[in-house]
Amino acid sequence: MLSLSQQQQQQRGGSGGNASNNNNRGGSNNNTLDNNNTTKSSIHMPDYIREKETIKKFLLEFTSVQFNELLQESEMIFPYKKLIDQLKLHQLEYSDEKIKFPIQFDDLQIGGFKDLMFKIQENGMRYKKLFENVIDQLIQLENDEFDDLMNE
Repeated sequence: MLSLSQQQQQQRGGSGGNASNNNNRGGSNNNTLDNNNTTKSSIHMPDYIREKETIKKFLLEFTSVQFNELLQESEMIFPYKKLIDQLKLHQLEYSDEKIKFPIQFDDLQIGGFKDLMFKIQENGMRYKKLFENVIDQLIQLENDEFDDLMNE
């Protein structure tokens, strides 16, 4: 059985030219989720997403110009806009000596967060690589781990 992210990749025709990072994660396409996104229930992001080095890298590679482009090029509905607003706030507060992490991933839905990442990849934006590390971690979630998150 495929993980949600594998199903989304196949439904979207791949990962937007990211074949070098795909490592043949495909397989038979036996989707159990329909296309109207049945994952809209509020799910907590796994703890590793909060891992400091991942978030630090994520923030350091985002510039204010890229924030503005992202807001202009994407229709930001609530979870996306909230994430970007928090990242903007964090970007202004960031320093190597005193790292603060005000980002609250708990409020994001796993499906919505992945949709945003895949949208950035598919659009071929030059900052899509910001999300590759997190995408890879989500792709590696097994179905039973995802089901456990769904049932929390």
